[in-house]
Amino acid sequence: MGKNRYKKNIPNKGKTGTNILDSAVNVDEGMTSRIQYVNDLIKDWINNADNKVSVSLAVFAGAFGVIAFVADSIPKQSCNPVLNTCWDCVYRICFGLGLLLMFIALLFYAFAIIPNLKSSSKKRVSKEYPVFYEDIAKLDEKDFISLMEKGSDKAFRIELEREITLNSKICSRKMKMYRIGVILSIVSIAFAFFCLAIKYTANI
Repeated sequence: MGKNRYKKNIPNKGKTGTNILDSAVNVDEGMTSRIQYVNDLIKDWINNADNKVSVSLAVFAGAFGVIAFVADSIPKQSCNPVLNTCWDCVYRICFGLGLLLMFIALLFYAFAIIPNLKSSSKKRVSKEYPVFYEDIAKLDEKDFISLMEKGSDKAFRIELEREITLNSKICSRKMKMYRIGVILSIVSIAFAFFCLAIKYTANI
């Protein structure tokens, strides 16, 4: 009985070490999963921004083109020549401003869609675990496989964190360009509607 009682009080060193190791592995896997989740979430935001830009580009440009075409198709009627000249001048100025604003909006949409080919590292450093496609493309097949085999989980997490920082900046830039493009497009369409109203009421 005494021996059995003392045996129960003796800690199992091997089992304790295994539990600590398992706990460390679980913590590392949890950190990696969270980092991957954030990275995937930001990529979804980038795709959402690109989709918004594409839809806005088609809708606003098409709307402006249709309104301008309708305004130009309204037949002219002869009225007071002096009044017609004044309205025609206003029409041309408004149409020119609307066209200019739409062109600038298209530039902002284009800048928003243009992909960023910069690496997550500003300096040229030797990455232990490259995940950016431009960094991978610069490597030979053997070098890439070697890095993948030797890369640690910590190096993978660090590179993912760098990508998260870079992708966040890309997403922020895209959304800023998108908002500016939308505002300019709305103002441009307002000018186009004003041109349509001038054409319809003044018959220039």
